[in-house]
Amino acid sequence: MQVGIVGLPNVGKSTLFNALTRAHADVADYPFTTIDKNVGVAEVPDPRLTRLGELMKPEKLTAAHIEYVDIAGLVKGSSKGEGLGNRFLAHIREVDCVLHVLRGFRKGNVAHVDGSVDPLRDAEVIGTELALADLESIESRLEKSEKLARSHDREAEAMLVSLRGAKSLLDSGDVTMQMENPPPGLLSSKPVLYVLNMDESDIASGDLALSEKVREFAQARMAMVCVLCAKSELELADFDPEERATMRKELGLAGHDLDDLITKSYRLLNLITFYTVKGTETRAWNLPSGGSMDEAAGRIHTDMKEGFIKAEVVSFEDLARCGSMQEVRNRGLLRIEGRDYAVRDGDIVLIKFRA
Repeated sequence: MQVGIVGLPNVGKSTLFNALTRAHADVADYPFTTIDKNVGVAEVPDPRLTRLGELMKPEKLTAAHIEYVDIAGLVKGSSKGEGLGNRFLAHIREVDCVLHVLRGFRKGNVAHVDGSVDPLRDAEVIGTELALADLESIESRLEKSEKLARSHDREAEAMLVSLRGAKSLLDSGDVTMQMENPPPGLLSSKPVLYVLNMDESDIASGDLALSEKVREFAQARMAMVCVLCAKSELELADFDPEERATMRKELGLAGHDLDDLITKSYRLLNLITFYTVKGTETRAWNLPSGGSMDEAAGRIHTDMKEGFIKAEVVSFEDLARCGSMQEVRNRGLLRIEGRDYAVRDGDIVLIKFRA
Protein backbone atom coordinates (compact mmCIF):
# COMPACT_ATOMS: atom_id res chain seq x y z
CA MET A 1 0.00 0.00 0.00
CA GLN A 2 1.28 3.46 -0.91
CA VAL A 3 0.85 7.03 0.26
CA GLY A 4 1.09 9.61 -2.52
CA ILE A 5 2.66 12.99 -1.67
CA VAL A 6 0.88 15.70 -3.67
CA GLY A 7 0.60 19.47 -3.76
CA LEU A 8 1.28 22.57 -5.83
CA PRO A 9 4.85 23.17 -7.01
CA ASN A 10 7.30 24.63 -4.47
CA VAL A 11 5.41 23.62 -1.31
CA GLY A 12 8.12 21.25 -0.01
CA LYS A 13 6.92 17.87 -1.30
CA SER A 14 10.34 16.56 -2.29
CA THR A 15 11.98 17.99 0.85
CA LEU A 16 9.40 16.12 2.91
CA PHE A 17 9.87 12.95 0.84
CA ASN A 18 13.64 13.09 1.37
CA ALA A 19 13.18 13.60 5.12
CA LEU A 20 10.76 10.67 5.32
CA THR A 21 12.72 8.20 3.23
CA ARG A 22 16.29 9.57 3.42
CA ALA A 23 16.23 9.57 -0.35
CA HIS A 24 17.83 12.12 -2.64
CA ALA A 25 15.03 13.38 -4.85
CA ASP A 26 15.89 16.65 -6.60
CA VAL A 27 14.83 19.80 -4.70
CA ALA A 28 14.84 23.28 -6.23
CA ASP A 29 12.97 26.59 -5.93
CA TYR A 30 11.24 26.36 -9.32
CA PRO A 31 8.14 24.44 -10.49
CA PHE A 32 8.20 20.84 -11.75
CA THR A 33 11.56 19.84 -10.28
CA THR A 34 9.85 16.47 -9.80
CA ILE A 35 8.76 14.99 -13.12
CA ASP A 36 8.89 11.23 -12.73
CA LYS A 37 7.55 9.97 -9.43
CA ASN A 38 10.01 8.98 -6.69
CA VAL A 39 9.29 6.01 -4.42
CA GLY A 40 10.79 5.33 -0.98
CA VAL A 41 10.00 3.76 2.39
CA ALA A 42 9.83 5.15 5.93
CA GLU A 43 10.03 3.26 9.21
CA VAL A 44 6.93 3.39 11.41
CA PRO A 45 7.67 4.76 14.92
CA ASP A 46 6.70 2.02 17.36
CA PRO A 47 7.31 2.17 21.15
CA ARG A 48 5.99 -1.40 21.45
CA LEU A 49 8.75 -2.68 19.16
CA THR A 50 11.33 -0.82 21.26
CA ARG A 51 9.96 -2.52 24.38
CA LEU A 52 10.04 -5.93 22.68
CA GLY A 53 13.70 -5.29 21.84
CA GLU A 54 14.39 -4.65 25.52
CA LEU A 55 12.60 -7.86 26.54
CA MET A 56 13.79 -10.24 23.79
CA LYS A 57 17.25 -8.73 23.20
CA PRO A 58 17.39 -9.84 19.54
CA GLU A 59 20.39 -9.31 17.29
CA LYS A 60 18.14 -7.44 14.87
CA LEU A 61 15.10 -5.21 15.45
CA THR A 62 13.07 -4.44 12.31
CA ALA A 63 10.28 -1.86 12.15
CA ALA A 64 7.23 -1.92 9.89
CA HIS A 65 7.45 0.33 6.83
CA ILE A 66 5.22 2.60 4.76
CA GLU A 67 5.88 3.31 1.09
CA TYR A 68 5.67 6.96 0.00
CA VAL A 69 5.47 8.26 -3.56
CA ASP A 70 6.63 11.80 -4.41
CA ILE A 71 4.37 12.93 -7.27
CA ALA A 72 4.87 15.81 -9.70
CA GLY A 73 3.36 19.16 -8.65
CA LEU A 74 -0.16 19.95 -9.81
CA VAL A 75 -1.32 23.34 -11.09
CA LYS A 76 -4.67 24.86 -11.94
CA GLY A 77 -5.85 23.21 -15.15
CA SER A 78 -4.16 19.87 -14.48
CA SER A 79 -7.44 18.03 -15.06
CA LYS A 80 -7.23 19.36 -18.63
CA GLY A 81 -3.56 18.44 -19.04
CA GLU A 82 -1.92 21.70 -17.90
CA GLY A 83 1.62 21.40 -16.49
CA LEU A 84 2.24 17.71 -15.86
CA GLY A 85 -1.45 17.15 -15.17
CA ASN A 86 -2.04 13.88 -17.00
CA ARG A 87 1.02 12.25 -15.46
CA PHE A 88 0.15 13.63 -12.02
CA LEU A 89 -3.41 12.28 -12.15
CA ALA A 90 -2.27 8.86 -13.35
CA HIS A 91 0.16 8.59 -10.43
CA ILE A 92 -2.53 9.56 -7.90
CA ARG A 93 -4.81 6.81 -9.20
CA GLU A 94 -2.15 4.25 -8.28
CA VAL A 95 -1.83 5.18 -4.57
CA ASP A 96 -4.11 4.19 -1.69
CA CYS A 97 -4.27 7.53 0.09
CA VAL A 98 -3.04 11.10 -0.34
CA LEU A 99 -0.65 13.18 1.73
CA HIS A 100 -1.48 16.71 0.59
CA VAL A 101 1.32 19.17 1.36
CA LEU A 102 0.22 22.79 1.88
CA ARG A 103 2.61 25.71 2.04
CA GLY A 104 2.54 27.65 5.29
CA PHE A 105 6.15 28.93 5.29
CA ARG A 106 6.85 32.49 4.23
CA LYS A 107 10.61 32.73 4.77
CA GLY A 108 13.26 31.98 2.17
CA ASN A 109 13.44 32.79 -1.51
CA VAL A 110 11.08 30.07 -2.76
CA ALA A 111 8.50 31.62 -5.09
CA HIS A 112 4.85 30.60 -4.79
CA VAL A 113 3.21 29.72 -8.10
CA ASP A 114 0.24 31.99 -7.24
CA GLY A 115 2.31 34.80 -5.74
CA SER A 116 1.24 34.53 -2.10
CA VAL A 117 0.98 32.04 0.78
CA ASP A 118 -2.59 30.78 1.27
CA PRO A 119 -2.87 27.07 2.16
CA LEU A 120 -6.67 26.96 1.99
CA ARG A 121 -6.66 28.41 -1.52
CA ASP A 122 -4.00 25.87 -2.51
CA ALA A 123 -6.04 23.03 -1.04
CA GLU A 124 -9.09 24.17 -3.00
CA VAL A 125 -7.08 24.29 -6.24
CA ILE A 126 -6.03 20.67 -5.97
CA GLY A 127 -9.42 19.54 -4.66
CA THR A 128 -11.10 21.19 -7.63
CA GLU A 129 -8.72 19.59 -10.13
CA LEU A 130 -9.32 16.13 -8.65
CA ALA A 131 -13.09 16.70 -8.70
CA LEU A 132 -13.02 17.86 -12.33
CA ALA A 133 -11.00 14.80 -13.33
CA ASP A 134 -13.50 12.60 -11.47
CA LEU A 135 -16.47 14.25 -13.17
CA GLU A 136 -14.96 13.54 -16.56
CA SER A 137 -14.38 9.92 -15.54
CA ILE A 138 -17.93 9.60 -14.18
CA GLU A 139 -19.48 10.97 -17.36
CA SER A 140 -17.78 8.31 -19.47
CA ARG A 141 -18.68 5.53 -17.01
CA LEU A 142 -22.32 6.64 -16.70
CA GLU A 143 -23.06 5.96 -20.34
CA LYS A 144 -21.74 2.39 -20.12
CA SER A 145 -23.57 1.69 -16.84
CA GLU A 146 -26.84 3.07 -18.20
CA LYS A 147 -26.70 0.70 -21.16
CA LEU A 148 -25.98 -2.32 -18.96
CA ALA A 149 -28.65 -1.32 -16.43
CA ARG A 150 -31.32 -1.37 -19.15
CA SER A 151 -30.70 -5.12 -19.44
CA HIS A 152 -31.35 -5.45 -15.67
CA ASP A 153 -27.72 -6.16 -14.84
CA ARG A 154 -27.80 -5.82 -11.05
CA GLU A 155 -24.15 -4.82 -10.71
CA ALA A 156 -24.61 -2.17 -13.36
CA GLU A 157 -27.76 -0.90 -11.62
CA ALA A 158 -25.87 -0.55 -8.32
CA MET A 159 -22.94 1.15 -10.07
CA LEU A 160 -25.34 3.54 -11.80
CA VAL A 161 -26.79 4.63 -8.44
CA SER A 162 -23.28 5.09 -7.04
CA LEU A 163 -22.05 7.07 -10.05
CA ARG A 164 -25.09 9.35 -10.02
CA GLY A 165 -24.65 9.97 -6.29
CA ALA A 166 -20.99 10.83 -6.77
CA LYS A 167 -21.79 13.16 -9.66
CA SER A 168 -24.42 14.94 -7.61
CA LEU A 169 -21.96 15.47 -4.74
CA LEU A 170 -19.19 16.74 -7.01
CA ASP A 171 -21.58 19.05 -8.88
CA SER A 172 -22.60 20.58 -5.55
CA GLY A 173 -18.99 21.14 -4.52
CA ASP A 174 -18.77 18.33 -1.97
CA VAL A 175 -16.24 15.50 -2.08
CA THR A 176 -16.94 11.84 -2.76
CA MET A 177 -15.17 10.68 0.43
CA GLN A 178 -18.40 11.80 2.15
CA MET A 179 -20.20 8.93 0.41
CA GLU A 180 -20.60 5.63 2.24
CA ASN A 181 -19.74 3.60 -0.88
CA PRO A 182 -18.21 5.84 -3.57
CA PRO A 183 -17.56 4.37 -7.02
CA PRO A 184 -14.12 2.75 -7.22
CA GLY A 185 -11.24 4.57 -8.85
CA LEU A 186 -12.17 8.16 -8.02
CA LEU A 187 -9.34 10.52 -7.09
CA SER A 188 -11.40 12.61 -4.68
CA SER A 189 -12.55 9.57 -2.69
CA LYS A 190 -9.06 8.71 -1.48
CA PRO A 191 -8.37 9.34 2.24
CA VAL A 192 -6.40 12.56 2.78
CA LEU A 193 -3.84 13.80 5.31
CA TYR A 194 -3.20 17.54 4.97
CA VAL A 195 0.38 18.44 5.90
CA LEU A 196 0.93 22.12 6.65
CA ASN A 197 4.61 22.87 5.99
CA MET A 198 5.46 25.84 8.22
CA ASP A 199 8.51 27.85 9.22
CA GLU A 200 10.38 26.37 12.17
CA SER A 201 10.19 29.67 14.08
CA ASP A 202 6.38 29.83 13.83
CA ILE A 203 5.97 26.30 15.21
CA ALA A 204 8.50 26.89 18.00
CA SER A 205 6.81 30.15 19.05
CA GLY A 206 3.35 28.58 19.01
CA ASP A 207 2.13 30.80 16.16
CA LEU A 208 -0.28 28.16 14.83
CA ALA A 209 -3.29 30.29 13.85
CA LEU A 210 -2.83 29.19 10.23
CA SER A 211 -2.93 25.55 11.26
CA GLU A 212 -6.29 26.02 13.02
CA LYS A 213 -7.81 27.22 9.74
CA VAL A 214 -6.42 24.14 8.00
CA ARG A 215 -7.83 21.89 10.75
CA GLU A 216 -11.31 23.37 10.28
CA PHE A 217 -11.00 22.92 6.52
CA ALA A 218 -9.88 19.30 6.94
CA GLN A 219 -12.53 18.45 9.52
CA ALA A 220 -15.26 19.50 7.08
CA ARG A 221 -13.77 17.00 4.61
CA MET A 222 -13.25 14.16 7.10
CA ALA A 223 -9.48 14.45 6.67
CA MET A 224 -6.55 14.48 9.11
CA VAL A 225 -3.95 17.22 9.64
CA CYS A 226 -0.26 17.29 10.50
CA VAL A 227 1.87 20.41 11.09
CA LEU A 228 5.66 20.36 10.67
CA CYS A 229 8.69 22.05 9.15
CA ALA A 230 9.93 19.83 6.30
CA LYS A 231 13.25 21.70 6.05
CA SER A 232 14.03 21.09 9.74
CA GLU A 233 12.97 17.45 9.53
CA LEU A 234 15.34 16.93 6.60
CA GLU A 235 18.19 18.47 8.61
CA LEU A 236 17.43 16.04 11.47
CA ALA A 237 16.92 12.97 9.28
CA ASP A 238 20.44 11.53 9.65
CA PHE A 239 20.46 11.63 13.46
CA ASP A 240 19.45 8.52 15.37
CA PRO A 241 15.89 8.46 16.81
CA GLU A 242 16.90 9.45 20.36
CA GLU A 243 18.98 12.38 19.13
CA ARG A 244 16.16 13.50 16.83
CA ALA A 245 13.68 13.44 19.71
CA THR A 246 16.03 15.46 21.93
CA MET A 247 16.75 18.05 19.24
CA ARG A 248 13.07 18.42 18.31
CA LYS A 249 12.31 19.13 21.95
CA GLU A 250 15.11 21.70 22.16
CA LEU A 251 13.92 23.36 18.93
CA GLY A 252 10.28 23.43 20.05
CA LEU A 253 9.16 21.03 17.31
CA ALA A 254 8.12 18.03 19.44
CA GLY A 255 4.70 16.76 18.41
CA HIS A 256 4.91 18.60 15.09
CA ASP A 257 7.20 16.16 13.30
CA LEU A 258 7.67 13.18 11.00
CA ASP A 259 6.72 10.70 13.72
CA ASP A 260 3.28 12.30 13.91
CA LEU A 261 2.99 12.30 10.11
CA ILE A 262 4.00 8.64 9.72
CA THR A 263 1.69 7.52 12.52
CA LYS A 264 -1.24 9.35 10.92
CA SER A 265 -0.33 7.91 7.51
CA TYR A 266 -0.51 4.44 9.07
CA ARG A 267 -3.99 5.19 10.43
CA LEU A 268 -5.03 6.60 7.07
CA LEU A 269 -4.07 3.32 5.40
CA ASN A 270 -6.14 1.49 8.06
CA LEU A 271 -3.23 -0.75 9.03
CA ILE A 272 -2.52 -2.70 12.21
CA THR A 273 0.81 -4.02 13.49
CA PHE A 274 1.65 -7.57 14.50
CA TYR A 275 5.02 -8.93 15.61
CA THR A 276 7.27 -11.96 15.26
CA VAL A 277 9.96 -12.69 17.87
CA LYS A 278 11.45 -15.91 16.52
CA GLY A 279 15.22 -16.45 16.39
CA THR A 280 17.63 -13.56 16.11
CA GLU A 281 15.13 -11.01 14.78
CA THR A 282 12.18 -9.29 16.40
CA ARG A 283 10.10 -7.69 13.69
CA ALA A 284 6.99 -5.55 13.22
CA TRP A 285 4.69 -6.25 10.26
CA ASN A 286 1.76 -4.29 8.94
CA LEU A 287 -1.56 -5.80 7.88
CA PRO A 288 -4.88 -4.26 6.79
CA SER A 289 -7.23 -3.98 9.75
CA GLY A 290 -9.41 -7.09 9.91
CA GLY A 291 -6.82 -9.17 8.06
CA SER A 292 -6.70 -12.91 8.77
CA MET A 293 -3.90 -15.08 10.14
CA ASP A 294 -3.69 -16.57 6.65
CA GLU A 295 -2.85 -13.13 5.25
CA ALA A 296 -0.37 -12.51 8.07
CA ALA A 297 1.40 -15.79 7.30
CA GLY A 298 1.65 -14.75 3.66
CA ARG A 299 3.19 -11.43 4.65
CA ILE A 300 5.97 -13.26 6.51
CA HIS A 301 6.67 -15.97 3.92
CA THR A 302 4.68 -17.79 1.24
CA ASP A 303 5.84 -21.15 2.67
CA MET A 304 4.16 -20.31 5.96
CA LYS A 305 0.87 -19.60 4.23
CA GLU A 306 0.98 -22.72 2.07
CA GLY A 307 2.05 -25.08 4.87
CA PHE A 308 0.10 -23.41 7.69
CA ILE A 309 -0.76 -25.70 10.64
CA LYS A 310 -1.55 -23.32 13.48
CA ALA A 311 -0.46 -20.05 15.08
CA GLU A 312 0.58 -19.40 18.66
CA VAL A 313 -0.55 -15.91 19.67
CA VAL A 314 -0.03 -13.65 22.66
CA SER A 315 -0.90 -9.97 23.01
CA PHE A 316 1.86 -7.40 23.42
CA GLU A 317 0.29 -6.31 26.71
CA ASP A 318 0.46 -9.84 28.14
CA LEU A 319 4.08 -10.37 27.07
CA ALA A 320 5.13 -6.96 28.40
CA ARG A 321 3.45 -7.75 31.71
CA CYS A 322 4.97 -11.25 31.96
CA GLY A 323 8.44 -10.25 30.81
CA SER A 324 9.20 -13.42 28.81
CA MET A 325 7.57 -15.97 26.51
CA GLN A 326 8.24 -18.68 29.09
CA GLU A 327 6.24 -16.81 31.71
CA VAL A 328 3.46 -16.26 29.14
CA ARG A 329 3.28 -20.05 28.70
CA ASN A 330 3.44 -20.66 32.46
CA ARG A 331 0.42 -18.38 32.98
CA GLY A 332 -1.56 -20.00 30.15
CA LEU A 333 -1.79 -16.78 28.15
CA LEU A 334 -0.61 -18.28 24.86
CA ARG A 335 -3.53 -18.92 22.48
CA ILE A 336 -3.75 -21.30 19.52
CA GLU A 337 -5.44 -19.76 16.47
CA GLY A 338 -6.28 -20.98 12.97
CA ARG A 339 -6.14 -19.51 9.47
CA ASP A 340 -9.37 -17.54 9.82
CA TYR A 341 -8.45 -15.75 13.04
CA ALA A 342 -8.68 -11.96 12.63
CA VAL A 343 -5.28 -10.66 13.73
CA ARG A 344 -5.46 -7.94 16.38
CA ASP A 345 -3.21 -4.90 16.62
CA GLY A 346 -0.29 -5.80 18.90
CA ASP A 347 -0.53 -9.57 18.47
CA ILE A 348 2.77 -11.46 18.72
CA VAL A 349 2.60 -14.44 16.38
CA LEU A 350 4.53 -17.70 16.01
CA ILE A 351 3.33 -19.72 13.01
CA LYS A 352 3.77 -23.46 12.85
CA PHE A 353 3.91 -24.78 9.28
CA ARG A 354 4.91 -27.74 7.14
CA ALA A 355 8.12 -26.90 5.29
